[in-house]
Order: sequence, then structure tokens, then C-alpha cells
Amino acid sequence: SGLADTVKQLILAENGLAYTDHDYKLLLSADGLSGQRLSLLSDPAGVPYLRLVASMQAGFDLAQAQNDPYSFAALHFVHGNGDYQFSTAFETYVTGLEALRLQAEASANEITGRSDTVPMILSQVASHKVYGKAYPTIAMAQREAAKRYDNIYLAGPTYHLPFDDEDDLHLTADGERDLGVILGIAEKRVTNDQIDWKPVDAIAKEAQGKIATVTFSVPSGKLV
Repeated sequence: SGLADTVKQLILAENGLAYTDHDYKLLLSADGLSGQRLSLLSDPAGVPYLRLVASMQAGFDLAQAQNDPYSFAALHFVHGNGDYQFSTAFETYVTGLEALRLQAEASANEITGRSDTVPMILSQVASHKVYGKAYPTIAMAQREAAKRYDNIYLAGPTYHLPFDDEDDLHLTADGERDLGVILGIAEKRVTNDQIDWKPVDAIAKEAQGKIATVTFSVPSGKLV
């Protein structure tokens, strides 16, 4: 996947370690369900969450069979369309993300016997206009959650990625891989480098007549 490949490539480029030169192993699973709102995905008795727990258990069992330690490193959450569809309130979504993160953390630690903090890594949804919304409530809620909670991280936006021309909702194959790269960079920074990852973000604004000045936080390089 774009995510896994990016993590491996960054470990090689930044740490000088080929994937075969160390014992770190990536194990990824996709356990969500398309088009569902956050409350349904968070339901501990619901199919998507039970699939997530089953994947945690399967990863633990596989590691045990190979005499390897296992931890659930991060919960990636690519989401938001379903809550635009059901008009979920801003604050409900913000607090719901942290509730899901804590729930997943507890489930993972129950399986592994560890006491790890499990970060949640988000991508920022870009579909409010598809659902006829004038304001990007869910996208802004994702941004707010990353600002409010220490263990939620916003990898970056998705508006600039290539979407399918037929619905302007689903990413193309290239777009999906590009999203994986964005998530992979955040994963490396958060779980391997232990960095408090922040995406490019507007942090201040000032208006004077017809002149607007916006200050951005830029994690690396230049904005333009």
C-alpha cells in the first residue's frame, strides 16, 4: 500500500535502515465500512468495530506464532462522508473521534496486555459540496479534534487529490495511493519519530481594508 511503502521508504531514507535490516514489521488491515457515520463505526457491538478487534487479535496471534512482540501502533481513520450525509453536529463529531480512539486503545491493550497509547491519524474529508453543504463541518471538526486532543493527528487534506469524475466523491487509484503517502508520512512522524505531527495549517489571520494576511504553520520546506 502507499502507506506501508512510504513508511518503509522513509525509514531507509532518514534512518539508513532497509526493511530487511531490522525487526520492525508493518501489519495493516482495512476494517471499516463505506458510507457509515461515526456513531455506527464506533458501536462496540457493530460489525465494523468487531472486525477491527478481530484484526487486532489476528495480528497478536500471528506475532505470537512467530515469537515476535506485537503492539497496535495507530488507528488510521479515513472518514467523514457518512456524517455529511446524516448532518452530524460539529461537537458530536469532535468528541466522537476521541471516544473511538480511547475505545480502540482499550481493546488493543486488552488483547496485548500492554498499556500503550494508540494514536488516531486522520485524513481531512473534502466532500461537503457533494452533499450540498455550504460549510465543511466535518472537515473542520477533524481539524478541531487534532488540535484539542493530544493523541489525534491530522495527516493532511484531500481536496487536492484526484477524484473520480463521475461522482467527485471517491478517489481514483492514483488518488488512493497519494492518500496513502500522506498517511504514511504522518505514521512515520508519530509512531517512529515520536514527533507531534502537524500538517500545513492556517494559524493566524489579519485583515486591513482589501488586504488579507494569513500566517501558516509549515512542517517542512516552504509553502510555495
